[in-house]
Amino acid sequence: LEASYYKGLLERDLGNGSVAATLFREGALAGDPNAMQEFAALCQHGLGSVVRDLDQATFWFEKAADFTSEAMYQAHMLYSQPTENRAADEAAADLYLERAARMGHHEAMIKMLKPLVREERWEQAIPWLLRMESKKSMTMFVKLYREGVAMRPFSVFRGRQILEGLASNGFGDAERLLAEFYKGTEAR
Repeated sequence: LEASYYKGLLERDLGNGSVAATLFREGALAGDPNAMQEFAALCQHGLGSVVRDLDQATFWFEKAADFTSEAMYQAHMLYSQPTENRAADEAAADLYLERAARMGHHEAMIKMLKPLVREERWEQAIPWLLRMESKKSMTMFVKLYREGVAMRPFSVFRGRQILEGLASNGFGDAERLLAEFYKGTEAR
């Protein structure tokens, strides 16, 4: 099943775009999610011998979306825009964005988080901050905690757990953030 995908990668790397496209299409038709995603990308951008077709790209990204967060995110991007044959579908776009974010797709998580932060919807934003596990997100988490923003006990527990893990692995600023977190705990 995966042979077409790997042969397609090899052919693409050798500059044989038309052969790669044929192999990715064969793999996609055989049900290989990696080949589906590669063929969808070819359809999305019109590369090799593949004519740009956003409806076909959407179809193949949607099929691959059960397997990869990148395909979920690309389905979100495509449903966000109209094509020649369909209107933009905000509900489908939102569904694929949330699925991609829940599967850990970084850009999707940022897209989910930004409006929550802007609207100060902290109860919904805090779990996304914790999932990001970045310096910026953990700094914001500690700041909100120290400011007394209401948090679920699990979020507080998980935030402390993440900070302790980062600090024990020597990640920069984690020890400082952990100390600030504990100061916030004392104040509560």
